[in-house]
Amino acid sequence: MMSELQEYYDVKGPEKKKRLYGEISSDADFDEKCLSYKKGCAIGLLPAYTIIDYELENFNNHNSTLATLDQKAKSMPIHYSWINITCHPEWLKHFDVDQFQVPTVVYYYP
Repeated sequence: MMSELQEYYDVKGPEKKKRLYGEISSDADFDEKCLSYKKGCAIGLLPAYTIIDYELENFNNHNSTLATLDQKAKSMPIHYSWINITCHPEWLKHFDVDQFQVPTVVYYYP
């Protein structure tokens, strides 16, 4: 009886897709790191100016915070990533964000 119960509760559901935290720099990245999960995405829109020390520190802090949130989310229905809006300002228009509102996070639910 115990082994039957064990078998019943050990049945595995569909395999979970591995979390892919990282930079979105193209439509393919957006598809892979957001759309493919079919769940909510929190995307940091970060200016990646790193010439001055405090800018580099700010960027690293924001990126680290997003990575930590993604790691802690585990099985929650949200995935985190970020976009370098210094190199890819077109994403600001895509998410209807003004350049003076960054750094910020947008929530996207496909």
